[in-house]
Amino acid sequence: YLVRKGWRTFISYDQTSGWTSQQSNMVRVMTDGRCGVYSVLEQIDEINVLYLLHHRYPEMGKFQFSCMGKKPLVNGSNWCYNCDKCFRMTAFSLACNINPRLIGLDPALFYPKKVQNWAYFDQGERDYADWDMDFAVYTLYKRGKKSPYIDMFLKKRIKEIPSKKELLDYFLNLRPAKNLPPGLEKKITSIISGELA
Repeated sequence: YLVRKGWRTFISYDQTSGWTSQQSNMVRVMTDGRCGVYSVLEQIDEINVLYLLHHRYPEMGKFQFSCMGKKPLVNGSNWCYNCDKCFRMTAFSLACNINPRLIGLDPALFYPKKVQNWAYFDQGERDYADWDMDFAVYTLYKRGKKSPYIDMFLKKRIKEIPSKKELLDYFLNLRPAKNLPPGLEKKITSIISGELA
């Protein structure tokens, strides 16, 4: 969870460690203890998952998919190119020095001729936690990249983002994990810690 204006907020409650534990309890009851629900990625955020997948397991990275499919998928790809998730994954890829084309996205989503109004830039209620996008766009800005979205970031977001230190602490450190698969806790933590380093 994130604390915003004194309130504990959940990005997606169904993906929280507490709810994963509840799902596991239900599955254990239904399977007489033979099965459970676990998460190997509980310790990190989506931008870290993308980096780890493409840095450590590039042969599997090409299968990554995270589109909301708000519009029809483009030319047989796994992406619609019109949802906030496509925009986010393009920004994450660029920030992690991963060519978005490797997963079927076009860098032009972030470097467009025509600007779209993505939820990240809305001043009102936001769909997702924004620290990952703050981190990605700030990283691209600091690298000297040019995009109308970086211009929008500088006008609308930069004053709201956490400090560079807070962002680095948040994304380069592991979060507590209650739901790692039994017997694999040390191996998973070692892999993720090594990649974050």
